[in-house]
Amino acid sequence: AGRRGLHVAASAGAASAVAALLEAGADAGAADGSGATPLHDACEAWSDGAASLLLAAPLQAGPPFVNRRDAEGRTPLHFTVAGRRRERPLDEDALSSFQRTLAALKAWDADWSARDGRGFALVHALAYDRRARELEVALRAGAPAFEPLLAPPPAALISAKMKLGRGSTALHCCFAGEASELLNDENDFEERDDPDRNSKLALSVDALCRFGAAASKRDAAGSYAPEVAIHALGSNQKPCAPSLAAATVAACASAKREADRAASQKKPDADALKKSAEAARAACAAAARGYGDDDPTWAGLADALDRNKPLGRVGAFFAGLSRGRASSSEEETDRAALFGDAPQRGATGAAGDGTTRGASGAPLSGKTASAVADLEGLKQGFAERGEKLSKLTDKAEELNDASEEFEKMCARLNRQANRGWFG
Repeated sequence: AGRRGLHVAASAGAASAVAALLEAGADAGAADGSGATPLHDACEAWSDGAASLLLAAPLQAGPPFVNRRDAEGRTPLHFTVAGRRRERPLDEDALSSFQRTLAALKAWDADWSARDGRGFALVHALAYDRRARELEVALRAGAPAFEPLLAPPPAALISAKMKLGRGSTALHCCFAGEASELLNDENDFEERDDPDRNSKLALSVDALCRFGAAASKRDAAGSYAPEVAIHALGSNQKPCAPSLAAATVAACASAKREADRAASQKKPDADALKKSAEAARAACAAAARGYGDDDPTWAGLADALDRNKPLGRVGAFFAGLSRGRASSSEEETDRAALFGDAPQRGATGAAGDGTTRGASGAPLSGKTASAVADLEGLKQGFAERGEKLSKLTDKAEELNDASEEFEKMCARLNRQANRGWFG
């Protein structure tokens, strides 16, 4: 209700129609029945062109609206991760549009800390849904990874089983979102090695840790981020999923690496960081051990935390993250090798237990296993690059066809102009 033509044009991402309507006098600040302005719609459509036009338009009434809220407390920044964006394919072109839309909002002083009705800033919303690729883009654009929640989210909007409270960070939200999904999973995920689920959590945790989130940061109730998921699942008699186990170990290991780095640089807070990292690891191990008597998967997590050793194929991926990479292409290769279809027993590659095996099924070791793993990763990497090159070639051909058509049209226009000029 209350939607105008400008809302419709912005929602469709039709920048030319938005420009025409603004020039005709349409009000850029008009709100529909839900309180959303055309800028909200343009941001939901990831249309940076329409958003830029609306941001630059003079308003007929009211203050600049880059941070204006709808009835649910959402700003245009929140709309970039809301509603219909969830159902759309997330390819490189879409991510580029998302990045440009965030850049447009940032240029007009959008508030990264603005909260929606759940109390979530943009980074909390992305982390809770483990939308790793969008989260990475938002963090690179300037969204703070360490932003805390100011109050517990309303119980009607977040499961009461999720103990998110004041002081919870995006990392807390990330583990809470994973636990919420696992609690609603009616299938047995104890032994599942789900590539999509594992990579979603793994890459989200990795992105947050690289941009400043720390597993050693506690919320106001004294809980570390992984503890939120451990208690939510364990108290409901759910086993520990492989993805959660590896992410917990890796997050704690990340806190330890930060402490070691501070010590090597002789920073004054190195001792405090070391104590915090150890306290986080010990607390998560104790939480998992508390459910270990009834479920061996929790005992396994506690043991892995005690040994500070990642588990399985997801753990291997995190081990690669901890060593760092020289380029993003290495990340793509590792991700394809570790989160692609799991090889069957008897095939060369990494088994579900993280062991590399030969064609006979016998485990390989040492340099041989490393070489096999590297070869598989290279094969997958080259295959992905070949596919990208093929797509680029197709686009180049389309542009070439369009260029030829444009030249023909120009020639026709010139001929028509000459006929008109010379009579």
